[in-house]
Amino acid sequence: MLESNRKETAILAATFFTGIFTELDLAIVVGAITSLCVFLYDSAHPVVAVGAPTNINGRRVFKNAATYGLPECPQISVIRVDGPLFFASVENVEQQFRKAEAASPVPKTKLMGLKGLWKIDLSGASLLLKEIRRARKAGADFRIFTTNAPALLILKRLHVFDELGRENLHNNKGEAIAAAVAAADDNICKDCKLRMFMECAQKPGGAA
Repeated sequence: MLESNRKETAILAATFFTGIFTELDLAIVVGAITSLCVFLYDSAHPVVAVGAPTNINGRRVFKNAATYGLPECPQISVIRVDGPLFFASVENVEQQFRKAEAASPVPKTKLMGLKGLWKIDLSGASLLLKEIRRARKAGADFRIFTTNAPALLILKRLHVFDELGRENLHNNKGEAIAAAVAAADDNICKDCKLRMFMECAQKPGGAA
């Protein structure tokens, strides 16, 4: 919200001061160009957030782990991508993936939510294929959860699901978490004190 307000303020300031010192027509043009620049920048830098569950007013909700200082599961990483995944943004998204990986001592299974994904092209699909292969080569896995019909259609057409496997495509986060927890390493689970997900109760060392 604060970042959005800053951008809106910058657009307003550019338009306002141009209007004061020059003609109104030029101010409108400057405002339009500034808005376009902000849009292009945002498109090339989609939000990639690692989420973790927490209790708020008795409800279990997911929040940005880094922003709220929440602990993360040592085996599973829940990732949300909000924005386009196309040729201009894949480099930034991949950098954010590597940054998230660097914070973990062991490879994690990635659960990637595409609810906020409103555009994907061949470059974006190639990045997903690369991440799927990278996770599995490291001994982890990759799962996608979404009901975003346009994204599903594009991913199918670009053969992402052929690599992912239908069993790793889920309708929602809950389904993806349940499958990932069931497949998690029991030797790590039995000594884990975090018990991040409700499904963890069914693993060795859980309360079940």
